[in-house]
Amino acid sequence: MDHIKNLLCILSLSDTDKFTIKYTTHIAKIAGVENIYINFINEHHNVPEYIKNLYPGNHFSVNQEIVKKMREDILTVHVSEMKANVYFNVFDEGSILDNCLKFISEKQIDLVIYRKNLQNPDSPGFATKLVRRSVCSVMVLTENLSHFSKILVPVDFSSHSKEALETAILFSKFANISRVNLLHVIEHPNISNWKTDHDHQEFVGILKKHAAKEGEDFLKECQTTGVEVDPIFRVDENIVNGIQKVIKELKIDLVIIGARGKTSGISIFLGSVSETLIKSLNVPLLAVKSKGTGSNILKLLFSN
Repeated sequence: MDHIKNLLCILSLSDTDKFTIKYTTHIAKIAGVENIYINFINEHHNVPEYIKNLYPGNHFSVNQEIVKKMREDILTVHVSEMKANVYFNVFDEGSILDNCLKFISEKQIDLVIYRKNLQNPDSPGFATKLVRRSVCSVMVLTENLSHFSKILVPVDFSSHSKEALETAILFSKFANISRVNLLHVIEHPNISNWKTDHDHQEFVGILKKHAAKEGEDFLKECQTTGVEVDPIFRVDENIVNGIQKVIKELKIDLVIIGARGKTSGISIFLGSVSETLIKSLNVPLLAVKSKGTGSNILKLLFSN
């Protein structure tokens, strides 16, 4: 991921917004962000037509007084000492996802920060769609955290993984973190069906040895100067489960993973592992994309 010049923070007018703002300002300060766009959305704005017909005099829209108060609080408390320019917008009509994607394209956003609302069943789905179709990297928050200190980069030794690791190195330098954990999980569905423990251990050892050689070659191609990379190799019946186990063991508070930028139709599809992590993780996850991935498609979609 390139230098973060333009950052978009999406707020949902909920109690958790304060943590989203804290995390956003932490990223903005350490990365030297120039422009912060704070966009308010109403996650419950898609009111069914029959409800609108029952209450024709009501406008199911964002409470502008709440927005005004939040803008004042944000400017006073969180970004008053920052050099970045801060802009506010409200998405209250039409598709929230389409509005976000159009805004990302128009403002040439480098990074989007969005917090899943675990109380809203639609929120994880929105996060997945946002990452899948966005033309830039997206950070999905969950826990009420305001900073990060332990980074994990799950890799499959692809070019997307290389970009994720180099982004993790960049973030580490920003935050004065000296170490990054690199994880490769070897998936073997029948690993528990070996006849003896000796067979099992021998086979796992062979798999890890081969992965270590791949990891060594992979790291030679990556720019890691200034930060120590700790490679971890695991064998598990499921890649996501293997990643989740390491997150718990090491008390990871930021996962950075490559988003596979294969284009099909109008969607930019992620790997199945990335999508599952976005939906299931309870720690912040940054899905890294090369800026502009799929931008030509979005220009066609949103051009008048």
